[in-house]
Amino acid sequence: MSDSDAWRPVPPEDSVPPEGPVSPEGSIPPEGAGPQQRPDDAVPEQANPYADDPHTAPPYSADPYSADPYSADPYRADPFAANPYAQQYAPAGPTLVPASPSLSNAFSWAWRKFSASAGVIIGAAALWALLLVALFVVGSIALTMVLFAGFSVNDDWLTGGQAASTAVGITLAIVITVLATVVMALALSCWLNAMIIIADGRRPELADFARPVALGPIVVISLILGVVNGAANVVFIDLLGMEWLSWIVAIILGLCTMWMVYQAADARLPVGDALRKGLDLAVANPGTTLLVMVITGLLALAGLLALVVGLLVAVPVGVLLTLYYFRALSGRPIAE
Repeated sequence: MSDSDAWRPVPPEDSVPPEGPVSPEGSIPPEGAGPQQRPDDAVPEQANPYADDPHTAPPYSADPYSADPYSADPYRADPFAANPYAQQYAPAGPTLVPASPSLSNAFSWAWRKFSASAGVIIGAAALWALLLVALFVVGSIALTMVLFAGFSVNDDWLTGGQAASTAVGITLAIVITVLATVVMALALSCWLNAMIIIADGRRPELADFARPVALGPIVVISLILGVVNGAANVVFIDLLGMEWLSWIVAIILGLCTMWMVYQAADARLPVGDALRKGLDLAVANPGTTLLVMVITGLLALAGLLALVVGLLVAVPVGVLLTLYYFRALSGRPIAE
C-alpha cells in the first residue's frame, strides 16, 4: 500500500456503487454535460379524463360569462330590457271604443266597475269626505276669528273703520276661495287618477286615490272657471239683479266646460289645448253633454237624499259614467 492510499476513505460495506462508469478521481466532466436524468423524471403525460366521455363536458370548455342568463329561461325577463313605465297607462284588459254611447251601456259599465272595487272606492270617498269637511270647518273658524278681530279693532265708524274691515273681509274671502279651489282641484285630480286606472282595466289601490294626475293643468283650469263663474255672478246678480239669468249662464258655462278637466287628466293635454278641445267636444255633442250633466246631477241629488251617505256611491258612479262618455265621444279605448 502506497502512502497515497493510507488517507483515502473507505466506503461502507453496504453501500451501492453508482450505476454507470465512474469518472476517474479528479477528472472534469466534459463541457455541456449536465446531471444525469433519473428514471423518476421521465413521467409520461397523462391523458385528459374528459376527452372520451360523451356525457361530460370539460369544465372550462366555454366561457361561463358569455351567455345571456335570460336567453333560456322562458319565465324570466330581463328587468333592464324595457322601460317599466312605458305601458303604465295602456289598457290592461280587453278594450273597445263604443260606436254610439247609450245611457244604459254607460250606467251598466259604471256600476259594474264600481261594484268590482266597491270597498276601496267607498273607503277612499269616506277619507276624502272627512278631510274636506275638516278643512272646511278649520277655514270657517279661522275666517270668523279674523273678521271678528278686524271689527273689534276698527270699530270707529267715523274714521273709516268699517271700510277697512270690509276690505279685510273681502281679501280674506278671496284668499280662502282660492285655497278651497286648489284643494278641490287636488281632490278631483286624485280621484280622476283612480278612475282612469279603472277605465284602463286595472284594479285601483287606496294609495291611487292620493296620487294626483295632471295637477297643474287641473288647478289652472279650476281657477279660470272659478273666476269666470264669479264674474258672471257679480254681473248678473249684484249689478243687474237678475238671479234667474245667472242660473242660465251657469248651466251654459257648465256645458261648455264639462270636458276640459277630462282632456287634461285623461288625454294629458296642456291647459290651452284642454280648454280648446274640451269646448270643441261640448259644442260638437251638446245633447250628450247635457244628458251627462243632468244624470250626474240627479245622482248627486239622490246621494244627498240618502242621508248624505249615498254620496259615497253616487259621486264615484257619476265620475265613471262621465269618463265612459268622454272616452266614447273622443274615440279613446276603454276596458270592458
